Amino acid sequence: ARLTYAEDSIMLVAVDEESGRVAGTASVVFSVGAHDDLIGEFGRLVVHPDCRGQGIGGRLMEGRIERVQSRLHIGIVENRAAHVFSQKISERHGFVAVGLMPGKLLLERREAVALYLRYFANALELRRNNPRIIPEAALLAGFSLDRCGLPRDMIIDDSSAPFPYDDEFELEELTTQGYASLLRIERGRLEHREVFGPIRLHYGVFQLKARHSHYLIARRNGQVIGGVGYMIDHAEKAVRVFELISTCDDPIRFLLTTLLQRCQTVHKIEFVEVDVSAYAPRMQRTLLELGFIPVGYIPANVFDRVERLDAIKMVPVSY
Repeated sequence: ARLTYAEDSIMLVAVDEESGRVAGTASVVFSVGAHDDLIGEFGRLVVHPDCRGQGIGGRLMEGRIERVQSRLHIGIVENRAAHVFSQKISERHGFVAVGLMPGKLLLERREAVALYLRYFANALELRRNNPRIIPEAALLAGFSLDRCGLPRDMIIDDSSAPFPYDDEFELEELTTQGYASLLRIERGRLEHREVFGPIRLHYGVFQLKARHSHYLIARRNGQVIGGVGYMIDHAEKAVRVFELISTCDDPIRFLLTTLLQRCQTVHKIEFVEVDVSAYAPRMQRTLLELGFIPVGYIPANVFDRVERLDAIKMVPVSY
């Protein structure tokens, strides 16, 4: 019921006209604001087993596209890798594969998800050219750019060093007391964002808590100098890192290392996901050294000021 009446989503239902039975459903959830602005997640598409083979899945997909294409820059579908039928529907309707996320979906066991996308309106006209990526992401980036009909304009960066490790910090969870200090950092580093997500610190403490979001804060000599934000999905046993801000390079690796440790020992997380800027080779290298690998490359995924930036999805192989 919430999905049906929400303004940030649509729900389509296919009904058998003779019996009145529900034959299938499909949804789209919109993201507006933050860095995933004008992105629509084409959610679960389901057709009743008795009604398969009648083209209902295709009609639901067509109905979704017709109703949302004027509201989106990018449509994203996460198809079960084991479910070939859903992948074929995506392909037939102009979506292309740009990644494979192993272990993202929790069903009876953890399953891989195939990442598909399609562009609408002028999304690609806003794309910033010449991303700088580490060599380990080059093959995936080239594949994705080819699939999206874009030139292989990436610059391979094999010289950028990772962020240094320094553990001379006091660590704490975000409270209203530390919020103002962290917000001042965020406002001062808008031009240097390297990690992106569907929410940001300036949404406010209430919104952060409502979305099961947390922040780890690093202090030095009592002063807040950095923080990492992450959302926990307890049902999926998954974490998504959505923001990393600091006054200097010193706490970045410490915050990421501490977060990974907490995910395993405190929260019992089985899957961690980070969208990192394709123009930030130092952050890419740091995540690689922390055990992450590139699993998806999404051109023009992130809206930043007047441009859309490429993003690399990375997950740790140990999860």
